[in-house]
Amino acid sequence: MAKTSFKLCASNPISEPLLLWVLKLLFVFILKVPEDVIFTIEESCKAEVCSNALQSAWAKEESMTKPSMLRALWSAFGFRYMLLAVWKFVWALCTWGSAWFLLKKMMAMETRTMEWALVLLGASLMAAISIQCLYVGSFKVGLKVRSSLTM
Repeated sequence: MAKTSFKLCASNPISEPLLLWVLKLLFVFILKVPEDVIFTIEESCKAEVCSNALQSAWAKEESMTKPSMLRALWSAFGFRYMLLAVWKFVWALCTWGSAWFLLKKMMAMETRTMEWALVLLGASLMAAISIQCLYVGSFKVGLKVRSSLTM
């Protein structure tokens, strides 16, 4: 029986935040047994790529008077982690700000309608998707750092 190759990552920007690639994985398992599936990961998450990025950042650090592993990690992986920090700040602001605003609107007598309840439901769904993106992104960065430090 032919083996099926499956890449453990999203294939497009819509599938990434909604984790639709997991549904594709479930569909593959419905059709095939796990032994017939060959798993791969995306190139940027491989230990060798991460290790090379950290090694080149460390080589630049060693040319300085006081080399720092923290600065090397920041130059290799910091930008992606900084984007996650900004994402978390925006998520928190939108989640708690929209919850406060929408609950205040829903408690007012003139706006106690189903439309505001649906807006609150939509805001809650967006907040749930956003926090999942944050968790997945943080896990990926942590995995890259750990794999590069242990390679």
